[in-house]
Amino acid sequence: MINSNPYSNEMPRRLREHIGNIEQILIRPKLRTLVWEATRNCNLSCRHCCIPKADWRIGSELTTQQAKRIFAEIAEDLNPKEIHVAITGGEPTLRKDLIEMVKFLSDLSFKTVGVDSNGINYAKDLSLLDKLVEAGMTVGTIGVDGLREGYKKTRGVDYFNKIINVLRYVISKYSDMLYLTTFTVVNNYNKNEIPELMEILVDIGLKYARVSPVSKIGRAASVYERLYKLSPQDLYSLLQWIANKREEYKCGKFPMEIELSDDGWCGLKYELLTKSIEHIFFCATGITVASILYDGKISACPHISRDLTIQGDALKERFSDVWNNRFQLFRNKNWLKKGKCKNCEEWLYCRGGPMHYRDKNGTMKRCIYDEVKEVDHYEESLKSAEALTTARIKIKDLPIIA
Repeated sequence: MINSNPYSNEMPRRLREHIGNIEQILIRPKLRTLVWEATRNCNLSCRHCCIPKADWRIGSELTTQQAKRIFAEIAEDLNPKEIHVAITGGEPTLRKDLIEMVKFLSDLSFKTVGVDSNGINYAKDLSLLDKLVEAGMTVGTIGVDGLREGYKKTRGVDYFNKIINVLRYVISKYSDMLYLTTFTVVNNYNKNEIPELMEILVDIGLKYARVSPVSKIGRAASVYERLYKLSPQDLYSLLQWIANKREEYKCGKFPMEIELSDDGWCGLKYELLTKSIEHIFFCATGITVASILYDGKISACPHISRDLTIQGDALKERFSDVWNNRFQLFRNKNWLKKGKCKNCEEWLYCRGGPMHYRDKNGTMKRCIYDEVKEVDHYEESLKSAEALTTARIKIKDLPIIA
């Protein structure tokens, strides 16, 4: 069971901060994270992939010169010192110009430049990491999905030990220069391996790790129910375990911070127990987050269906014009308040969940909160919590802008 008290005196304050943050960014949208889907090409074919390379073809992605022009325009029109550029894919290390592009973005004075990778090419050539750090990469994320057996079944390759060696190399050489984190998707192949995996990451000196259930999108959607969906009890156990490790971290009994990474709103109790205030779920796509897709299209997020999220084309128009004028769809959340969301008691905190679970009409296809409510007598625990009830009443008195 969870050792921490989710309804401590700290929680009403955190909820108030969360609501205040939402209201502020809805009133004043400001680009903070720019995701560049550098390619959809990949050297793996993971069955849980959110962005499979099915529609990728050679020659379909931005050239080096096209990418440079787009980012130079963004740096000219907006304040690059306030924007984190996250380079993702596919597998971005397959771009031959990745080092050149990282240096170019760094020279444009973007706040930070990060690269998300499965780590396979790092394992094959550690000098690639050296060159990226030298070029200006300041944030690195590497996928580690279980131990040897779980990793192999999830990723399709036996690279677990090599990936651990990559992490050990980065930590030993660049702990002061590179903010490193891992990302682990939890599924029925690796769910029992997560505690041991995290202990291994602690042993090699990692300071921060993210954990998430598999998203029911992309390639995973067709096999989700059969291979990846966690049972209510498994989901409950995962949330409880993360909450306990966070409490140990807070008390100085565990040296690594673990967070539940956002795959949707999972309810007040578990949002507060499994995430920091900065990462309590709110889908900020189109509000503080935007994307340049591999072919130059401008979107809110690569994970969202293109039926919903193509706002422009950076090859034909300036990104800043699109950002300023064509993301209203994501900035007025009221049109999403329908179906199960219409009368949801937690709408105020969530505002409709992740856009990648919405179809082109805005209909919600999956709600993590619904799944969480099946476990732990969720509603009863909320009703019996005097502190949280008080917090609800006070928060409801706040003006709602959107």
